[in-house]
Amino acid sequence: MLVEELLRRKYHVIVMTRGEKGGKDPNVQYAYWDVAKQTIDDAAVASADHIIHLAGANISEKRWTTKRKQVIVDSRVKSGELLVKSLQRSKHRVKTLVSASGIGWYGTDPSIPNIVPFTEDDPYEHDFLGETCYRWELATEPVKTMG
Repeated sequence: MLVEELLRRKYHVIVMTRGEKGGKDPNVQYAYWDVAKQTIDDAAVASADHIIHLAGANISEKRWTTKRKQVIVDSRVKSGELLVKSLQRSKHRVKTLVSASGIGWYGTDPSIPNIVPFTEDDPYEHDFLGETCYRWELATEPVKTMG
């Protein structure tokens, strides 16, 4: 998993969480955030050199009702916006912010195997997942102009 790999590479890891977490490894710290309430541990964010934003409700956990779709979108977009707001309040500048959306960006493969693979320059698909991925990535765009 990602945390284990980062620890193997000698990083100190801060995991943003909605619940109380604790562990025995002194190189893993847990910091509280609540995306719905737009609260975050600003000190934890300000101490980070690199941020990897992978937060989001599980898309395969429940049926995609209108309400569930909103949860899926909000969990990704509002969490990205919350990270940006925290970074804007801080004088500290991170070296890296990775906000990876998902393969849903591209839509369905036109053929398998696809003889013309998708690239980073391909536009997002105009369906629910494609637009969710687009909005997710757009939420962290302001970081690009923050230095």
